[in-house]
Amino acid sequence: MPRTTESPAPPRQPTLSWPQQRALAATLIVGWIALIAYGAVALRQPRVMVDGEQLAPSRAVFLSMNAATLTGFQQAVGINEFDPDSSRGPAIILTLIFTGAMCSMIVGGLAMVRILRLNYSVWQVVVSATLFLFLAAMGGSAVIIGHGRTLFDAILQSAAAFANCGIATGPVGTVLDPSTYLLAALAVLGGLGLPMLMELYDALWGLRKLSPHTRTVVKFSAGIYLAGFALLFLFQCPMERGVGWAIWRQAIASSSIEAINARTAGLHVEMIGALPRAAQWILILLMAIGASPGGTGGGVKSTTLVQLWRGMRNALAGRPVTREFGIAAVRVAIYVVIVLTALLTLLMINDEIAADQILFIVVSAASNVGLSHNPIAVVGVSLHVLSAVMFVGRLSPLAILWWMAETTDAAELAVG
Repeated sequence: MPRTTESPAPPRQPTLSWPQQRALAATLIVGWIALIAYGAVALRQPRVMVDGEQLAPSRAVFLSMNAATLTGFQQAVGINEFDPDSSRGPAIILTLIFTGAMCSMIVGGLAMVRILRLNYSVWQVVVSATLFLFLAAMGGSAVIIGHGRTLFDAILQSAAAFANCGIATGPVGTVLDPSTYLLAALAVLGGLGLPMLMELYDALWGLRKLSPHTRTVVKFSAGIYLAGFALLFLFQCPMERGVGWAIWRQAIASSSIEAINARTAGLHVEMIGALPRAAQWILILLMAIGASPGGTGGGVKSTTLVQLWRGMRNALAGRPVTREFGIAAVRVAIYVVIVLTALLTLLMINDEIAADQILFIVVSAASNVGLSHNPIAVVGVSLHVLSAVMFVGRLSPLAILWWMAETTDAAELAVG
């Protein structure tokens, strides 16, 4: 009989066991924390600040934490005071942002792949995180470069937008600037979550159907945007008769951008203090909601609210509630404890700042947004408190995701 030649089997993708994935995630977190410490030390070295001045230790820690946690507060003494003849300071900040984004996407993505039982390997998660961040930085910079922005400014702004970090060097656009809409779009993509971006890419090429998690996130994110836009526009629309189109255009653009910006890009495109007071409270609510799990955004996360709603609906209907409802309730409780503890602490230390402004800053820090009425000018213990809030705000959702991955067999929605 003639010999039949069998086609070689496709090479198997290298994979890691779940304990190995846990070790990888722990290693990434430890490395991220070590880089924050290194950044705080490196930012105090010569030729970082203008005229050779040295950052105070509390400011160096805050600036390093501000970048690595992807928060992006404006500071009274910050990146605008870097030595213009040295690239050391901006390079440290860009490294911290890239590392923070990669750590958040990979650690969160690995947990979500297990929770949702998605057919992705560890290496697909790592490579996808790298490619998405690289393409966002390069693609965005190719569009917004110029108009006073250097290549480095454009790369930093694009990477920071995808990372949902408000830090920027060079000129920053307004709510009417086309570049702001591109950066807001990058922030939306970064906030959707890495596994969801991978699913959307595969669905675009017909390789898979979207999971219930992805469909829910798309619908709920669109709903939050529309509701946020409507409420912000309601409080900003001009009430006087005969106002020109320019006033209406400003109100529409501001409402649209801030409905995205507060979840959780934190782009500094307008003065928050100039917005109506009611609009500022809407921003607090949007910051607390945040983005979606497994991405670069912060906050309680949209899927957490969906799980809470479903759990309460089942309880009221006399149906059993799921473990996911309990995890969502714990996530909200942890967030509330973080905000209340930081709020009471800062109220005791800073009598000169209005209570609602302190609440705004605390929610912004806990959700890793970075919006504030004015550049952060507090010193000493207050800076350390905000640094701790940013750190816990970035780490706690990842801890919740991994807790869910360890204890939940197969969930329809990830929480964290």
